Amino acid sequence: MNTVETQLIADALYEKTTHLKRQLEKPMKADERIDTLNALAWELRFADSKESLRYAQQAYQLCELEFEINPNSGTRHQIAIARSLLIMGVCRWQLSDYHTAIDELLEALRLYKVIREADLSNSYPEALEGIADTLNTIGNIHINLGDYPKALDYYQNALKIFEQLADREGLATSFNNIGLVHFKLGDYKKALDYYEESLRHRETLAGVYAENTTLNNIGEVYCVLKEYEKALSYFNKSLKLHKESGSKHRTSVPMNHIGMLYFAMGDYEKALAYLGESLSIESEYGNRYSEAEALIALGSVYVKMGDVANAFNHLSSALKIGEEISAKPVICNAHKTLSEIYKHQGDFDRALWHFEKFHYTKEGILGDEQSKLLRSLQVIQETEQARKEAELQRIKNIALAAANEEKSRLLEKLQEQAKVLEFQAKNDILTGLANRRSYDERAAQEFERNRRHKHGFTVAIVDVDLFKKVNDTYSHQIGDEVLKRVAILMQMNCRKEDVVARYGGEEFVFLFPETTTEKAVIACEKVRTAIEKFDWSQIHPDLKITISIGICGDTSQPSFEKMLSIADQHLYRAKQNGRNRVCY
Repeated sequence: MNTVETQLIADALYEKTTHLKRQLEKPMKADERIDTLNALAWELRFADSKESLRYAQQAYQLCELEFEINPNSGTRHQIAIARSLLIMGVCRWQLSDYHTAIDELLEALRLYKVIREADLSNSYPEALEGIADTLNTIGNIHINLGDYPKALDYYQNALKIFEQLADREGLATSFNNIGLVHFKLGDYKKALDYYEESLRHRETLAGVYAENTTLNNIGEVYCVLKEYEKALSYFNKSLKLHKESGSKHRTSVPMNHIGMLYFAMGDYEKALAYLGESLSIESEYGNRYSEAEALIALGSVYVKMGDVANAFNHLSSALKIGEEISAKPVICNAHKTLSEIYKHQGDFDRALWHFEKFHYTKEGILGDEQSKLLRSLQVIQETEQARKEAELQRIKNIALAAANEEKSRLLEKLQEQAKVLEFQAKNDILTGLANRRSYDERAAQEFERNRRHKHGFTVAIVDVDLFKKVNDTYSHQIGDEVLKRVAILMQMNCRKEDVVARYGGEEFVFLFPETTTEKAVIACEKVRTAIEKFDWSQIHPDLKITISIGICGDTSQPSFEKMLSIADQHLYRAKQNGRNRVCY
């Protein structure tokens, strides 16, 4: 879309809304006034959500008044009511009033379905279009609330209706929305496919807002992929089109994206300028979700600049807004960034508290579908482990045979695949820690390094006390939550250079490089105390968790396996002596 086209669209919107406002100044029948109010509200729904909401409310109130006068009013009256409710829901979504929006949209959906079911002759096709528009808007709200599976379900149902209607604008909107869900779930290739499909449907349509939404979304994908020049070109195109159309409110979105792009590139001054302008616009127009996003972005920039006070202020404000409007993605990102700040300051209690809140909220965002997937992956992990290692070895063997230029290109591709497989083969799915294979490799390296340089190191084996009783008494799901929390507490209370791994079941292992037994005992006591004092009632009111630890720092042993065996003997002694202790 070029500058001339953009200006024509802006002029057309101005002329149309001006004409409708003039019509309202004239005397007219009630049903005509209702239709005119709804038409004006629909045109303004993205350009000025607050003004649009006022017109839609006037239409709705006039509908109610007419119904009191004539309770037997016909289908056209029902369509007008549903239309008013739909527009009100769209505006409240824009203004982050999600709970009211959902109520209005569900009522609009009910009315449209009643009309559709009674319309055997298909005299009111706008009812079917209204159903699709309502489904898309409800999906938008669930995106902001972090319920991606539910959002996708609404979007796909809307897409089916728009396909039935051959509605290119509706199809473009649905493809864009489905692409956004895939982006949120990390499937960037599929997101780009849907965004490109959306743009293809918009080629013959007029509408700056809709096209620019997709341009921003494509730019966001390239930003995540670190293709910054491509991302900037899409964001700048979107910003230019919005400025030319005279839509000040809509410039906020590309400004936010450009600010975050400069933040990623390390240009903090430019980042602050764009993000600050975005925040100012969102505050003025009352879009609280976008306002919170801008606050989080600014907080992240201030963290990098070392301005902790400003970072706290912005992030705390964002968290407050997120909680007020129940926006899980906002709450999640605010807690995550606050956790990182507290950890950097050495305030591990507050860091852990925010990290737990982040982790809990993130799990809620991923929803039941992702939880089911995770459980399935845990079941097949051991089988997949052998397959991945065999495939990794096969790829390495092929790579070694490469001799000519064509094979060199293949080698690069295979090496990338090998990296992916190697990562998957070395990490425990449930806790995210290193797995047994990864630990054994690192411990063997450390043992060999010590044999040459005599730096010393210590190993430890950790067992969650009475873990079988936890599973039997509270369920395996609670048991999994315990293991995840134990893993987090271990990582929080160990150094970066220490290795923390899940060895199997409820058993974990530590590797402390260049650490004497005495210092390792202190480190292990710190971990043991943190787990004992943690508020386990967050998971279950009656839950109490402790750990026992066995340590070995005797590097005169013939192998690290022997050191682990000795540590295991000490662990057994800790269990025999009453558990919840460190033995060496």
